[in-house]
Amino acid sequence: MAFVQPAPGATGSLLVVDDNSDDLALFARAVRELSVKVDTASSGAEGLRKALHGGYHLIILDYNLGDMTGTEILLRLKEAGNAIPVLIQSGVGSEFVVARALALGAQGFIAKDSPDYPNEVKTKLQMALSRPIVTPPGGTTSERRVAVAELESAIDDLVERSRGSFSAVGFASPDGFRVTTRIRRAGSLSAETLCAMVASATSSSRFLGQGLGTKELRILVAEFQDGMLFCAPVADFGFLFAVSPTTGPEAASARREFEFAVRELANLLDSMTKLQRLGY
Repeated sequence: MAFVQPAPGATGSLLVVDDNSDDLALFARAVRELSVKVDTASSGAEGLRKALHGGYHLIILDYNLGDMTGTEILLRLKEAGNAIPVLIQSGVGSEFVVARALALGAQGFIAKDSPDYPNEVKTKLQMALSRPIVTPPGGTTSERRVAVAELESAIDDLVERSRGSFSAVGFASPDGFRVTTRIRRAGSLSAETLCAMVASATSSSRFLGQGLGTKELRILVAEFQDGMLFCAPVADFGFLFAVSPTTGPEAASARREFEFAVRELANLLDSMTKLQRLGY
């Protein structure tokens, strides 16, 4: 399905993923005055496949799809390194959906039940299409591969030493995505939830530039409903994190274990960097 109109305002190729045909038709009417080409998908699986292989300028995801949620698709796109802007739209549970979508990196949110839905769609599309696509920073492919391999080793060591004091340990890329986890209690924390927690906490901490190996190592501690989240930046590679299921004094030993692992990793990566500079 495609709609091409000559009217000014916004231009580009859009992918709209929604399992409700009436809502797809409503969206089509809302953008009929814009110079945009619209492609559609009626399921999460189809939308994800098209998003990964198509050359779209913007993707609009319904939150409540039959086979997955819009934020699950957003997470999969980020994990694949897809930097195309995404808008999430929904008509139910808006406050929760907005918070989760923005924490996971969506450009904005469209309320389906808005009394001014057509204008909201046009405004959000124009804003999203006018922003440049930003690719997260990072080193060379070989540098990242080596560092991530060492991170995986640090994660395994931390899980082994923690003896169950962490419900999850992992690594998240700079924007809070591409999470590798070691879950101690299956089902307690999904990858999507962990991504949202890490992305939300790190985006507000302003310490992306404080990497491991620096003299002043910084560890972010964030308390949530069921425990504590510990995060430490690894240069521009992302964040080592761990989740303790307890809070207050009971989480002190878990934090010490995490700090130890962070410093060990910092020393290791620092030594690797020095060896690389010497040509080894």
